[in-house]
Amino acid sequence: MLDVDVRHTAAGLDLHYAFRTDAVVTGVFGASGAGKTSLLHLVAGLLRPTGGRIALDDTVLFDPAAGVDVPVHRRRVGMVFQDDRLFPHRTVLANLRYGMRRGDDGSPTLEEIVDLLGLRDLVERRPRTLSGGERQRVAIGRALLARPRVLLLDEPVSSLDLARRGRFLALIARIRDRFPIPMLYVSHDLTEILSLTDRLLLVDEGRIAGHGALHEIVRDTPAWERLRELGPVNVLRLRLLVHDERAGMSRFRLIGSADAPDTELVGPITTLPKNASVLAAVRPEDIALALAPVEGISIRNQVRGLVTRVSTHADRSLAEVDIGAPVLVEVSHQTVREMALEPGRPVRCLIKSNALRYLGSEPD
Repeated sequence: MLDVDVRHTAAGLDLHYAFRTDAVVTGVFGASGAGKTSLLHLVAGLLRPTGGRIALDDTVLFDPAAGVDVPVHRRRVGMVFQDDRLFPHRTVLANLRYGMRRGDDGSPTLEEIVDLLGLRDLVERRPRTLSGGERQRVAIGRALLARPRVLLLDEPVSSLDLARRGRFLALIARIRDRFPIPMLYVSHDLTEILSLTDRLLLVDEGRIAGHGALHEIVRDTPAWERLRELGPVNVLRLRLLVHDERAGMSRFRLIGSADAPDTELVGPITTLPKNASVLAAVRPEDIALALAPVEGISIRNQVRGLVTRVSTHADRSLAEVDIGAPVLVEVSHQTVREMALEPGRPVRCLIKSNALRYLGSEPD
């Protein structure tokens, strides 16, 4: 459990972060300049709060009232920055070994990290000979080998292209599943975060504007307005089945719950290989609802779903629909009344094929 309640003043702005999280990955989301990086620096000890308390499980890291301010090197906090910050004169192996802690607490070993991150063929090379994605893999390996009690990732894929971004996110997901080290993952791209977790800290002007699971946060109107203006909030995991070059489309199967194993969708044609696992984003306003299949329409995706909740906001309503994976659909208040949208209502989600935006993939 990470328990934070701190204040700080920077550039004339009074920052206040208060939250508790026990998720393996908590996404820290907000616009550029919202104060996301400052939060990480306060947790790591790179910035000293003007007051408050930080605790990780049963260890207090900062509490001036109790005379506690654990220095950076003793907090066992791993950080991965936007730039890799590797030592250019050291080999990959030497970079990995720098700051490495040994112990029998189940933390990953050097051999495990080298294999997990695919670094076996890189260990004798120097950072300048590596690609951006390779350098970031080394950086996260070095952070993990320090046996951190919490891992802080500050927009680690912002400098990578789409293909490398997808592979790196898949790597973070494997680390999440294999080594359940608590992570705070910062990004200004909500879809990036949602590919890893639905637990969010919404940061706005140095404050926590929303905290919890995505489908809880969106029920709060101010938080939903911030999320809505900053990007898509639906991320689907798809398996590529086949390319139809004549139609200019690729066909996918939704990777979701066992209740919907045959849900298929089509999207813009890609060059990805068959059976690739693909992340795709779609905006809530790009999904329409129908009570039955619609004939004579150009929309190719008409997916069965079940309404699980409807939230009312100032100008629109938000329907939460289970299609084998949860999606949010933005509709008018009138639509809610006319279609009698309520929990348990069967619907069809109509999604234009070109509304799917691919975020990245990792071939199986």
